[in-house]
Amino acid sequence: MRAERLISAETIRERLGKPSQEEIGDMMQDVHPGLVKSSIEFVFENVQQLLESSSGLKRAIYQSEGVVPSRRKLCVNVLLCAISAGLRSSFLDALNGDDKIFSRFYFDMDTGFRGVLGSILQTESWMKGDIEGEDIEAVAREHMDSIKNHSYEAPEYVNAGGKLASDLYKWVYEVTGAQAISLGVTAA
Repeated sequence: MRAERLISAETIRERLGKPSQEEIGDMMQDVHPGLVKSSIEFVFENVQQLLESSSGLKRAIYQSEGVVPSRRKLCVNVLLCAISAGLRSSFLDALNGDDKIFSRFYFDMDTGFRGVLGSILQTESWMKGDIEGEDIEAVAREHMDSIKNHSYEAPEYVNAGGKLASDLYKWVYEVTGAQAISLGVTAA
C-alpha cells in the first residue's frame, strides 16, 4: 500500500503558476464584477439568516473560548463562512475541473479576502491587550508575510479580494450594530 502525501492548497496554487497580464485583465473585466455583485447580493439577501447564524456562532465561540465574542469577531466569522468558504469551494471545483485560470483567480481572491479579515482580528487582539505593544509589530509582520503577494499570485486578484472583504465587513458590522440581536449568551 502506497502512502499518499498531503499537499497544501498553497502548494497547489504555487504549482499553477502566475497568470499572464492578459489573463488577469480578462478575469478582472469579465469575471470579477460578477463575483463582487453575487457576493454583495448574497450577503444582502441573506442578512437575516447570516445574523441568525451569528447567534449559533456566538454560542459556539463562547463555549470553546469561555468569553462572549466581540461584534468584530462575529462579523469576520460570518463572512468567512458566507463568502470565503465559497471562494475556496470555487477554487477546489475549478481545480477538480483542471481549470487553471479560475483556480488561480479564486485562490488569490480568497487570499486577499482572508488577509483583510485576519488583519481585523489581529488588530482586535492588540487592542484588547492580548498582544503586547512590542509584539504587535512582530505579529503584524508575520501576518503580512503570510498574505504578501507571492511571486505566483496576481496582486490584482489579492487586492480585489481584500477590497471585497473590507466592503462587506463594513456593511455587516453596521447591520449587526443596527439590529438588536438577542443571542442568548451571557458571560459567566
